[in-house]
Amino acid sequence: MLSLNWRGITEDLKQRLIMLDSDIVRPYGYIYYLLPSQKPPTLPTIQDIEARPKKIAWMVSNCHSSSQREALAEEIDKYITVDIYGQCGTHFCSKDTAEACYNFLEDNYKFYLSFENSYCKDYVTEKLYNILQKNLIPIVYGSGNYNIQAPPHSVIDVRNFESVKKLTDYLKELDEDPEEYLKYFEWKKKYSVNTSPQQTMCELCEKLNQPIENNIYESIQTWWKYSGCKYKEELPKIVPKDLLD
Repeated sequence: MLSLNWRGITEDLKQRLIMLDSDIVRPYGYIYYLLPSQKPPTLPTIQDIEARPKKIAWMVSNCHSSSQREALAEEIDKYITVDIYGQCGTHFCSKDTAEACYNFLEDNYKFYLSFENSYCKDYVTEKLYNILQKNLIPIVYGSGNYNIQAPPHSVIDVRNFESVKKLTDYLKELDEDPEEYLKYFEWKKKYSVNTSPQQTMCELCEKLNQPIENNIYESIQTWWKYSGCKYKEELPKIVPKDLLD
């Protein structure tokens, strides 16, 4: 009797649905233009930012990721303290819900590590979109196309820096210059973030009512299994290779 690895199939399907070149894309979040009838949210003030006592937070439960994000966070911590919440750290959120924990971080920190556990093509998850809904600057690490998958000037991409030292120097500059820091929230005057799956369902319905387009794949196995993932020595140069497992 044929036994299917449903877990593996499910993971492969999830990865395909995230890829931007898929027929049906189910991202973890959508970026919308605000409608004329929509009022932009109240943005933080310089006083709000200066009242935050800490710099970088990270909530994480997977402590051994294929993206080696732990090595990168460890290196950042050498220059700026990273408070790690959850199973991989020494800090714990006493709030009852994840939303309450994010609110706590928003009140106490300036930056958040939105580090993906896999370094795969277009793989951008709730680790980013949950933070974009708050007034925290996400420091992103992943293989996503953040020019498309995030609002303009909303994230700090570690891949844009030659070293962790240069990255943390920039973070220190923003920490000391609240006016520059606040520019990372200007996008909220024009855009909003939505994490509801409703948009995907609408796009699926639209496609079902359109003429069928044929796509030809020379190898269904290669197409299905391709994830565009990178590991260890293939990872961006900013990831400290001497700390890799």
